Amino acid sequence: MKKLNNNELGFDRVRNMVADYATTPEAKDKLQTMHLRTSVNSVNLLLNETAEMLKVLRTGQHVPFVSSDSLKPLLQKVDKGLILNAVELEKVADLIRVNRLLKRFLIKQTDSPILNSYATEIIILDRLENDIYHQIEHGEVSNEADRDLARFRIQVNKINEDIKTSLQHFLQGKKYQNALQERMIVERDGHYTLPVKASYRDVFSGQTVDVSNHGSTVYIEPNKVANLVDQKIQLESQIS
Repeated sequence: MKKLNNNELGFDRVRNMVADYATTPEAKDKLQTMHLRTSVNSVNLLLNETAEMLKVLRTGQHVPFVSSDSLKPLLQKVDKGLILNAVELEKVADLIRVNRLLKRFLIKQTDSPILNSYATEIIILDRLENDIYHQIEHGEVSNEADRDLARFRIQVNKINEDIKTSLQHFLQGKKYQNALQERMIVERDGHYTLPVKASYRDVFSGQTVDVSNHGSTVYIEPNKVANLVDQKIQLESQIS
């Protein structure tokens, strides 16, 4: 009997169709490079595995999952001896957490022995997960992780309030009402400016950051605000 190759069986076409449903690059690559199984035992195992998963899905259970495609470059970065930033570390913790949930999910599948057996292959790094989540919150190093960091953040918040108060002083002060083109704060290239009528330029002590197309409005950053922004930038460089 002639032995049929993959193309004659249509295996390559089916394999590529299935690979299109993969949700991670790793799974897609594995599917596209997998070989046709010829062992009856191997085929039966895969069929039984598929049947078990279909049974689980039909019960409406949610399988814990997270795409690992964003983790591969992080591992490559670590292999090179580079340090992961807070956002990257949080991604690592997220994957560890989902793996923990997946292991718990598989352990509960006592009616699906094949799926249940895969739980033993998942290693739980709960200590690392807890350490990362304790030190990092919403992609930033937690204040509890570093006293100096907490102090710098408090100072930055204070400066932000001082900047707002200073600008409101100009917007609400009677002395400046006639000089303002509009009572609003305009950001120009990272500077907090006030739109001032060109004829009143000398009323304000500060730097002209921009000028309107017709030259009727100048955008001025008051000196006090500029000094506060410089302080804020220096503190933020300490934080980062």
